[in-house]
Amino acid sequence: MTTNIFLDVQGRRVVASATSSAAAALPALYRGDTVPLRLVPLMASGNPWAPFVGFDGASYAVTVRVAAADGSALSTSTAWTWDVDAWAGELVLISAAIDSALSGASLAVFFEVELSSVVNGATRYETVCQETAQLRRDYITH
Repeated sequence: MTTNIFLDVQGRRVVASATSSAAAALPALYRGDTVPLRLVPLMASGNPWAPFVGFDGASYAVTVRVAAADGSALSTSTAWTWDVDAWAGELVLISAAIDSALSGASLAVFFEVELSSVVNGATRYETVCQETAQLRRDYITH
């Protein structure tokens, strides 16, 4: 199942949907999973009845990172493909860093989305989302 994550790129936060500006919590993440995601970027419209308009992300590269509280990377994904209105890709939650950091049943982590683009020959980076999430231990291991 693919999970849609709606990103208010100006407000730098996750929102409930393309038609709601209410803040949304990220779903729990589970060690060992490969999570198919659609990252849907949105721009504020100024209209309270239709709070967002689409954002053309075709010229941007995306990096998604799950990091521990100290900032150390637990998982990084850079393989995102633009498809009409969203970036599609997978977040892989299998790594030695995750196994090492996850000593209990769960761990508070940061979920971060960064866009990059080339402007006048220079690469520019912009973090459009940094939210807390729970990384949980899975008990069915492979």
